[in-house]
Amino acid sequence: MPSAERHLREVDLLALALSPRPGAARNAHAEGCPECRRRIEGLAAGREHLSDLEAISEVRAAAPPLPVPAALGRLRRTREEAEALVAAADVDEERLALAFGEAAARDGFPEVALQAVQLASRLALRSPRKAVAFAAGLRDAVSSSKSRADLPSRLALAAANVLESQGLLYVGQAGEASRRALDGLAGLELAGAPLLLLSQAHYYAGSALWGESRYAEALRHLTEARDGFAEDGQDAWVGRAEAAIGLVHFSEARFLPALHSFDAALERLDPAVDPGPVASTQQNRAGILMNLGRLAEARAAFGAALELALRAGLMASAATIRVNLLNLGLDEGAYEDVRARGEKLVAHCVREGLAVDAYYARLALAEAQAALGNYGPVRDLVEFLRGEAPPEVRDDPDATALLGRLDAGDEEMQGRFRRLRHYLAGRDRAEAVRRA
Repeated sequence: MPSAERHLREVDLLALALSPRPGAARNAHAEGCPECRRRIEGLAAGREHLSDLEAISEVRAAAPPLPVPAALGRLRRTREEAEALVAAADVDEERLALAFGEAAARDGFPEVALQAVQLASRLALRSPRKAVAFAAGLRDAVSSSKSRADLPSRLALAAANVLESQGLLYVGQAGEASRRALDGLAGLELAGAPLLLLSQAHYYAGSALWGESRYAEALRHLTEARDGFAEDGQDAWVGRAEAAIGLVHFSEARFLPALHSFDAALERLDPAVDPGPVASTQQNRAGILMNLGRLAEARAAFGAALELALRAGLMASAATIRVNLLNLGLDEGAYEDVRARGEKLVAHCVREGLAVDAYYARLALAEAQAALGNYGPVRDLVEFLRGEAPPEVRDDPDATALLGRLDAGDEEMQGRFRRLRHYLAGRDRAEAVRRA
């Protein structure tokens, strides 16, 4: 729920101020927040000159300064062109390549590219492959432009690495995602990027390192991100960082700190503005409830997360939530339902390139098939689960040992799948904490 203490982001203030019909588009938060309303009115009247892009552009002594209204118009055009590039990515790669070619031929392309690569982070939750394609296309366009040595170009190239890391993480390439994110962060630091860009890079680097099970490094980067966002007044980003910190705590069996971080995140995040982080946080909170055996509460929380993800078009996030609902169905004993939904979900994840989700959906499907006595499909699934294990399974000696024990007699298969699933979900750690 928005509050007067949590102000709109600079980009949202600017969008409202630059509306073709000022005052026509109502915003519930702005209506009730005198400070945000004052900022919007000041921007619309030209009294306040928001120039984030100009602040990082190289000063050209020969160019006369733009009057404030003209500068606002330039910012509006920059944002519109950046939005058009992201929209082209939603069509197909051919349209995206054409859009980059046209944009690169116009003046001000480095500033457009820098804004576009930040806006494109929303692609990662909808379609990770589109985020990767966008980063590659932007990198090619900026590298071949005549202004590639300018500061905005260098920042855009570094930010493209950070964007690519988000897409790679969702398709299961955690190691490469970490390398890309850390390379991008180093490039931004070298170029003297603004605090917000640096903090975002720390955030995505921490997320990628978490995916690689490098928890101590992940926590360091995420804490750096949270502190930077707080210093920059980015309350929603503080919420995102808190959610990611909670996930690291959960992965290391610190369940109480994890729940505190998730609750802190949900207090700061508005589902209307940040549906992706809210859905992810709800889902992770539900995972803790499931591990603690509070299945009815977990189902309600997963359901709320799935509804939000579908409403916002976050299909990659929705797939992950559906995998967790398969696991919940197994705990509830709904084996036939898990089998039917699991087969469809595996096909969907394979089609969308969601390798990690496809793996865990197959694991749930195998347990359901074993419970139903369908041992032929189970043996085929075992071969896949061994050969295509993601890093968090392949690099974990205990998980590898549990995979190796799946050659038991048919009547033992269900229990061994359940043991592996519980281990990977942190159920063993939850039991240890409960006993302690």
